[in-house]
Amino acid sequence: MKTLFCDLDNTLLFPLQEDRYGIKEKDLKALQKVLNKDIRLVIASGRPADINESISEMLGCEVDAVGYNGHQIISGDQHLILASFPVEDYLEVTSYIDETYPYVSCGTSDFQGIYYVNDPTKPEPLTRFHYHKKAGIIKEVCDLPAAEGFKLHHVTEVGKILIRVPLDLNTDDMLKDLMNRYGDKYVFIRSNKLFIEGLCVGHTKRSGIEAYIKMNHLDIKECYAAGDADNDIEMFELLHENSFCMKAGSQRALDAAHYHVEDLAEALEIMNGRE
Repeated sequence: MKTLFCDLDNTLLFPLQEDRYGIKEKDLKALQKVLNKDIRLVIASGRPADINESISEMLGCEVDAVGYNGHQIISGDQHLILASFPVEDYLEVTSYIDETYPYVSCGTSDFQGIYYVNDPTKPEPLTRFHYHKKAGIIKEVCDLPAAEGFKLHHVTEVGKILIRVPLDLNTDDMLKDLMNRYGDKYVFIRSNKLFIEGLCVGHTKRSGIEAYIKMNHLDIKECYAAGDADNDIEMFELLHENSFCMKAGSQRALDAAHYHVEDLAEALEIMNGRE
């Protein structure tokens, strides 16, 4: 059986009508035709790995997940945290970001699926989080400032730093500054036009996928990757000959992938033998 490691936003999940957020009908039909027969689906996302519950419900079958860009794995009954931010580190780093770059907004989520923002008076990303909760792909959103929310929910570690930036802002200097200050422990990447992500050094979608492959004794030659953004590049490099980037993806992601496809349905066709 082949395994497809699949990104979520703008690869598997899209905003749909009536405030829904889900899988496009064409992709859904294509997936349901092959899942757990010819192809195993594993979510590879920046979201918490327990997003697999919502995706499983949408698809009507169980799927595993590599979450937080390689920081967490859910595989069957196994729930592994491979890396995390202590809340003290999260608050220290994001306090500097909030003070130095007031036009951005910092947030995160814990390993229980609760999302937090440092400043709830800023509309983003809080508005986006509530939209995703309404759509059924986020369990809970804390409307308190993150520092208070962590104490309320007894949180000691979080999965990543999420930095919402103005659309199309050039963040090169900001990324350089953050790497100079914190690069011994954390790495910062522009994952798409709206977000910078702070991750633990040495942990990416690639490292998470490698760990998943080892855990489940998979043949790497039978593994594929689909995505659209810069944080998908390392998994494209790992599985290059079997990598798919959505044609609407970032230029760097397109450059890194072997195949350029319109949608997942096309990627599945190629996996099943159509070149």
